[in-house]
Amino acid sequence: MKYETNPSHGVPVRGVILAFTASIIIIISMGMGPVSSPSSVPRNDTMHGGRMAPSDDPVINFTVVDVRSWGLSNEQQYLLASLEGLINHDEGQLFIVWTSQDNRWLQSLNNTPYNASYSPATNLSQLLAIYDDHVDGIIIFDDLPESANIATPLVGINNSIMVHESIASSVLGYPALADEPVMVNLTAEYTAQGFTSETHRADIYHWAFDRYFTACNQSALALFDSEHPRHIRSQLAGNAIFTMWRPLYVDVYDDDDVLIASEDDDKSQDCFEHVIENTPQNMIVYGYMYPAGSNEHPVVSRLSANGKYLVPSDWFQNMPFYQNLPLPDSFEFQQEYNITDIDLEDKIYITGIYSDGDNVQFVQGYMKDQLWDCSGDVDGPNGTIPCTRGMVPTTWEMSPSIVRLAPALAYHYYANATSNDHFVTGVGGKGYTKAKYMTRDFFQVFWEDTRDLMREMDMRVIRPWSGDFKKMIDIMNNDPAAPSQADGLIDGYGGSNDPFPRIISGVPVMGMLGFSAGNSAEARDELEDMLALAKSKPAGPAFYAYHLHCWSTSYNAWASFVLNLTATGMFEVVTAQDFVHLISMSGVARKQAIAHVLAQVISWGIPGLVIVAAVGSLRARGTSPRRLQANSNHGKRTPIERFQKSQQVGEP
Repeated sequence: MKYETNPSHGVPVRGVILAFTASIIIIISMGMGPVSSPSSVPRNDTMHGGRMAPSDDPVINFTVVDVRSWGLSNEQQYLLASLEGLINHDEGQLFIVWTSQDNRWLQSLNNTPYNASYSPATNLSQLLAIYDDHVDGIIIFDDLPESANIATPLVGINNSIMVHESIASSVLGYPALADEPVMVNLTAEYTAQGFTSETHRADIYHWAFDRYFTACNQSALALFDSEHPRHIRSQLAGNAIFTMWRPLYVDVYDDDDVLIASEDDDKSQDCFEHVIENTPQNMIVYGYMYPAGSNEHPVVSRLSANGKYLVPSDWFQNMPFYQNLPLPDSFEFQQEYNITDIDLEDKIYITGIYSDGDNVQFVQGYMKDQLWDCSGDVDGPNGTIPCTRGMVPTTWEMSPSIVRLAPALAYHYYANATSNDHFVTGVGGKGYTKAKYMTRDFFQVFWEDTRDLMREMDMRVIRPWSGDFKKMIDIMNNDPAAPSQADGLIDGYGGSNDPFPRIISGVPVMGMLGFSAGNSAEARDELEDMLALAKSKPAGPAFYAYHLHCWSTSYNAWASFVLNLTATGMFEVVTAQDFVHLISMSGVARKQAIAHVLAQVISWGIPGLVIVAAVGSLRARGTSPRRLQANSNHGKRTPIERFQKSQQVGEP
């Protein structure tokens, strides 16, 4: 724990501010083909090797196959996902329409400079015949524990497709596979090891790690459910990424306190920790842990301590295609900056940032379908008007790693952004991390990488979640080869940090208020809360940042809030970039914090002072009240469906 959360900078009132905020939070086989040696593995460094070179062709062509009517079984989906990874390993050639969401993205992509043509294939046999030059053999797996996950990296190691043993005889009858060898037979491997349906998964993963990891991709790991046949599996398979289960470090209960998932036993936890302790530093981790809010901290903190960063992506579709589809030669990621058009006045300045952009499957799914492509009406101060994205300033989180993982997807957002749309990093930087648990060396390289990715994406506002902010800023802004990259830091998740501006190393740092409004009535409630908060505003400008909870805040409700708020004449809503510049211009950080805390303490009276003192004592001992609350809610963080909902995205 090298780096402390919210480090003190010698300002006495900061302890009171932090204490007050915390009080608010409380309320395959032997003899059937060798594994390739590490030196012979065609590895694709999935993050650090740079993105696909731009194309100088005026039209970038690709092929589409729509499999929605093929009636594929789970076993066949494993095969197709592995084939997808192999086909798109070096170039984005084949886009698979698995679901209606894929088809919607196809409509967005199928225009200049991209042009799609449909494959004539109407079944797996025909598709394999078209792409048989990408396949050198097959990997046999079955339904025994974790067999699909163990088979996944063997696809990329051996340039071979995954074939479930139940369909092996029929698949080997396809003309395209008639002469292809069985490269690894995991069924035979399991038998040789004495593995059965009762074998503990830790024994299986220890064996697989010892046997195969040196031949796997050395730049990535993955957490994924072995029973899911596709989604991120195509990326993992094609890139030979060692894949584990979704670890769980807490018991998970439903809203009625009924246990729905039990904590992994010690043997499983020891196995997971053995793998992350004995793999290289600065590795991306694809997929996700078991999706419970209270499970995030124990898993992410362990990953961070061992030099790993998580990019939530288990339900992402067609990643090998998106990663290797080139961008137009002339395209650069650029954002509009409006600061010169804004005069600093005696107002309250507001910014709103949609959450969960660290989750690239959210960026692919829910963000586009439910927020970016808004529809319906907005209740404004003068009546109802049609909802149009860009009608109000809105900031969107987006993992800067997307420029390497799915640049063509990021291209769509940037190319269609209005002057009121702005992008900042997802929480944590280039991946979901807990900076305070990083080693000194990993902290340095992580934020250097984040800086470089932000530069590619023209992002200048960081979304960290605690950590040594001064050191982050120094890394961002002391690069002698390039201009400063961090104009501001906006900290936390869901309004969990103190919402007052302060200046660290000359850079504004700000916590957030939570915002959750799914309709006009809830937007009016948020409006009333802000109007009440405005009563404690000191003379001169003041600043508040909102974290717009993506799963519960519609774009329509946010737009309604903004239009009605600004109609009062007391407020101005701006993008996050303009927001941090205005804070820098104003010099109001300490003045606003003192006025706000004093107003709240006065309104609370003596009980308020007691609570502030008690919480301040917890802070002084290094205990986060927010963490105490999170650890006691049995997995019912509001909303626990943060990733349960994300897993629904993309299904028909």
